[in-house]
Amino acid sequence: MNNVNDLIATRLLEIEAVKVQPDSPFTWASGWLSPFYCDNRKTLSYPDLRGLIRDSLCKLIEDEFPSFDTVAGVATGAIAQGALVADVVTLCGFGSLRTFMRVFKKEEQVTPGQYRALHI
Repeated sequence: MNNVNDLIATRLLEIEAVKVQPDSPFTWASGWLSPFYCDNRKTLSYPDLRGLIRDSLCKLIEDEFPSFDTVAGVATGAIAQGALVADVVTLCGFGSLRTFMRVFKKEEQVTPGQYRALHI
């Protein structure tokens, strides 16, 4: 496996969270039709996968949106993942991810992602 995306995709297939029905598309809550469906709720029953998704989302947010003040999951399947990301911030004792990032960078002179790359 080349990267975390491959690992997550493989695990989603292993737990049968991904369904493919090209002849009978799924209707999403938005009304869109799709031949694919990923039941993100299933990931909550697998702590290793749940943590991998949470950590990957945290890294993606840090890399792509370095300055923000709110984390939210959208209906229907991402509410839990948004809550998991927000929990990382709360467990560290910060009121927001933005505050955590600012304090971390002040203390370590690098962002959490840079720190991870250097030390892990």
